[in-house]
Amino acid sequence: MQEPTENNLNSSNKKKTFFDNNSNESIKSTNVEILEQENLFNLFEKYDFYGDLKFKSGLASLIAKNEKYKHINLSEDFNSFLLDKSNTDFILKAKGFYFSKFVQKNFNFEEYEKFKNLSENKHKEVTSLRHKENENSLLNKKSAIEKENKGEENVPLSFQQIADMLAKGETIPGIKQIPNVVNEAEPSNSVLKQHKKPWEK
Repeated sequence: MQEPTENNLNSSNKKKTFFDNNSNESIKSTNVEILEQENLFNLFEKYDFYGDLKFKSGLASLIAKNEKYKHINLSEDFNSFLLDKSNTDFILKAKGFYFSKFVQKNFNFEEYEKFKNLSENKHKEVTSLRHKENENSLLNKKSAIEKENKGEENVPLSFQQIADMLAKGETIPGIKQIPNVVNEAEPSNSVLKQHKKPWEK
């Protein structure tokens, strides 16, 4: 196995594909080619890299040679290294190099990154659009309910309707309900002085 190096990972692939706006291939590409490219990218994302001993060995060797990761004890911290989100880009580049070298030689990692960015941006736009549509839908429903309720409140009841409601013991809207009881609270103590009688002045 040819050992991956940082130069390999960072080197640009000079192949032009349909994602390169300046290439003739981009203009001539067909829907079939686009579908094939997307299938290849999906294959890359689903590939079991950590079940591939050759990849794990190459990745460990690459980590050991990188000055940034000199402090890492791979025999103990390898899994922690893989789970650390700050290492995601490094690992992804290693996967891209390995996949294009040993699995699918027509795989272009740079084009995959462009495809991924386009997909993420499109997903964000769709999500944002759906969110706005949901908000507008809720506002429209709320407005319709308010109009309906307002319309019901403004419709005056006929004498017959009021009579029927009274007969059924229903509450007539718009009439304040006053409890038919006396004040049950204890009377307060008087704090004012009694007025003097005329002859007491």
